[in-house]
Amino acid sequence: MNKKIVKFSNKMNEIGLIRKGGLTSVELTLFYTLLHLIKENPDKIFEIDGAYVRETSGYGKKAKKTRKEFRDDLASLFEKLKETKYKRKDGEKEVEFELFKWGRSPKDSYCGKDEDFVIFRVNPKFQSWFNNKELKANFTLFELDDILSLRGTYAKEMYRFLMQFKSTGVWRVGIEDFRRLMGVPESYRFSAIYQNVTGPSIQKMTDNSKGKQIFKEVELLKNKNYKGEITGYVFKFKKPDVVVKKIETNEQQEAEKQKVLSDEDVKENKEFDERLKTFFDKKEDDWYG
Repeated sequence: MNKKIVKFSNKMNEIGLIRKGGLTSVELTLFYTLLHLIKENPDKIFEIDGAYVRETSGYGKKAKKTRKEFRDDLASLFEKLKETKYKRKDGEKEVEFELFKWGRSPKDSYCGKDEDFVIFRVNPKFQSWFNNKELKANFTLFELDDILSLRGTYAKEMYRFLMQFKSTGVWRVGIEDFRRLMGVPESYRFSAIYQNVTGPSIQKMTDNSKGKQIFKEVELLKNKNYKGEITGYVFKFKKPDVVVKKIETNEQQEAEKQKVLSDEDVKENKEFDERLKTFFDKKEDDWYG
């Protein structure tokens, strides 16, 4: 079965999507599903069957939702992305992260009342961030099913940031950047951050009770300055051990079959030679009984 891949430039990891008033867990699910669908041709106009988006994302699987709710969630997603700001490194100027352009206004819903399809395109300003053919370095890649299996906004977003560093298994982040990227309320002290953000997220990513463990382990360390004040976090993580099973091709199976047949032939021929030797070793008088 083909894996459903999400791939984007690391530039997107400079953007926090779950700040106050940011994306909900359902909207994040739809967001990453759309990223999976656009990765091959981010410059085209997409007209996608709404049922396909719902099936791919698992939308409404646990709590049944109507088409209207689906349209409303998509409209909310697109509008929130438009309102999301990020700072460009050239001059640190804040700009809008209006990633998607609607084929129709979100106000009028994404399609007609009796129709069930999504029409949109990627904003030309950001198309290079999601071009699978051109992204050869400095990108983040993961399986859509992994992020869909995680419940909660903090767990989904922490997974995204960790996967940027999957080659090293270490994510180092300053405390202010962590708060901004993860949408941590300013009122949260470090104990509250662990209780509500990092602790539950790590538990969800390492949980294997439901048959799908995202990480084998995630270790959280604190960076401190000379005064003993926490200045940032270091996350060390490992993917689960992969059990490699030998998958034989038809040719390998046929070769093995032939090998078995050959071994059987050798055994049979050896037995025949023994019988033949015994026959000729008989006395001549015994030949005809």
